[in-house]
Amino acid sequence: MSKDEGQAPKKSFLERMTGTTAQITALLIALTALLTQIPSLTKTGHDAVCAMLSCSGESAQSAVNGNSDAPLPSGDSNSKLQALEAVGISRGVIQPDWLNNEYSPYPFIGDALLKLLDGKRLVRPVAIDTVVGTYEYQTKSPRSAAEVDLKHLKASVVMTYNETYGETQSDFQALLRTR
Repeated sequence: MSKDEGQAPKKSFLERMTGTTAQITALLIALTALLTQIPSLTKTGHDAVCAMLSCSGESAQSAVNGNSDAPLPSGDSNSKLQALEAVGISRGVIQPDWLNNEYSPYPFIGDALLKLLDGKRLVRPVAIDTVVGTYEYQTKSPRSAAEVDLKHLKASVVMTYNETYGETQSDFQALLRTR
């Protein structure tokens, strides 16, 4: 038996973490928020977070310098939360201010969900934190509205719905009804 046999392959930091996707997402958002509050650690902190999440160093540097070209999310976060709840997207464990946190995917995915569900609502609600976690499992976490992949977002809503309600839906349109 060679010394490589029987040994588990090395896992990354994120693979070794335990907990639900929502807990991990919440932890990373809290860490990012903390790092932005400590100016002497901001560049190092952003670099460390980006190394774990495989984001580009350029986007981390522009976030540090405050000169990101991406439009920042706007609007009152409580109003956004109410608008999301009106279309069948519940808050899950997120805090309303997460919907305006430019260092998280919540504002961009939240806005995309509102556009996607315009005039309609889900037949049963799904939690935004679970949708975001499912989305991030499939593809890169968006850091601007332009980076949100609607195909993956629809699939994430369907998977979250199925996981939440023990269903086997495959069609996003089947989950919708008019408001």
